[in-house]
Amino acid sequence: SESLRTVPSTALLSDDHLVAAGSSALELSHEAALSRRLCAPRRSCSLAGWLLQLVAEYLPLRVYQIATMSHHASEVVVWEALFSHGARMGPPVARRISRVSLAELGFLPYPWHREIAFLPSRDTLVVKGVTVEEEDLAAFWNPRIHSEVLRRLPIGRVIALSPRGDMIACSDLLGRRRSSLWSLRTGTSLPIQTGTDGDVLMGAFSPRGDRLALLVRSDDGDRHPCLLHVVNVTTGKSLCGAPAPVGKLAFDGGRIAVQGAYQPFVVRASNSTDRACELVREHRGPPHLDAAWSDINLPSGRTLEVNDTAVVVSRGGEILQRAELVSGISGCSGDISPDGNSALIHLGTYVGDFNRLLWRFAYGQAPQGLAGGFARRPVYSPDGAILAGLGETQVSAGVLHVRGGGSVYLQASEGDWFKEIVVGHARPVFSWADFTHPLD
Repeated sequence: SESLRTVPSTALLSDDHLVAAGSSALELSHEAALSRRLCAPRRSCSLAGWLLQLVAEYLPLRVYQIATMSHHASEVVVWEALFSHGARMGPPVARRISRVSLAELGFLPYPWHREIAFLPSRDTLVVKGVTVEEEDLAAFWNPRIHSEVLRRLPIGRVIALSPRGDMIACSDLLGRRRSSLWSLRTGTSLPIQTGTDGDVLMGAFSPRGDRLALLVRSDDGDRHPCLLHVVNVTTGKSLCGAPAPVGKLAFDGGRIAVQGAYQPFVVRASNSTDRACELVREHRGPPHLDAAWSDINLPSGRTLEVNDTAVVVSRGGEILQRAELVSGISGCSGDISPDGNSALIHLGTYVGDFNRLLWRFAYGQAPQGLAGGFARRPVYSPDGAILAGLGETQVSAGVLHVRGGGSVYLQASEGDWFKEIVVGHARPVFSWADFTHPLD
């Protein structure tokens, strides 16, 4: 438009489209536009837009993106599911919005070396695969722009995604002894230097994305199975390290939790990024159970303890909820939701079966068994409000609203079955009418 030529500006819309106006748009290179579209955070450029986003946060309707990967067809399908977070305004609805085959992304239909994940706070999907040249690559694909792959990078096993979605920590897919940080803005990598040659097991970024916690297998496995390192993402160098057990990682910027068998291993780390820091073990007191598994949600301070007889949620040494479990359990573990309001409990039996319970302890509910539609590979959404999983035969997948209890089911193509499922971030919507007509 001629009227826009006097307003040199650029803006990133909520659907990741880059809008440019004025003379500065002529100077914007394709590479710069690609980087902005892939990595720039979603924020409004006007007061009205900011107020609109603020109002939208309190809307009861949320749309979640779900991605599934099928086995035989070797394709990735992206769905949208609409749920009501407040008063029930209608039943949940799901629809398929896009699909792409591994061949269209330049990958071979191998049943191994395949991963899918959503970039944090964006609609971009990361799809891992192997090319004809047997090179391990990651394709960054926007399901709303079906024909376009935003970028391809030679990334091995994904260890962690930064909160802004502009950086990926990965390790070598074969030996896993070489780890690096990939910048999605520049497409370049930075080696991670921990001073050890052990395999990288787990990783977690700090909320600001300026530091990375890594759990590396120790050379002295008899005394200390792992080493916990805090890495400066600008230099790739380790700021500090300390012995730690094996488990999952959580990092809230000031504390690092290794969640696994028995009591969580929690240490405090200084906020420095330009000098060596110190990891100090945090005393949390004795456990409330002779626990076989412990998990902790650092933002809420809630700790989950599970053994073969009971499950307990505590905070600051005080028991918040306790529930008894049935006998005949041979093994157990548990995961607290990202919002700290529910927990997923995995129970093994002596006959080889594996049962899963959903415990909505923040809402005063007892642990309940998950239906068959959620039995395999259950995963939480990033906000903890949605739980998705595959059915017993994996020909269908279920998506459940944790608090409200409403659910929808996704169906695989005839003769095929799902292999993976992931859930992305939510976006608020104003009206239920947008979902009355499925796209396909």
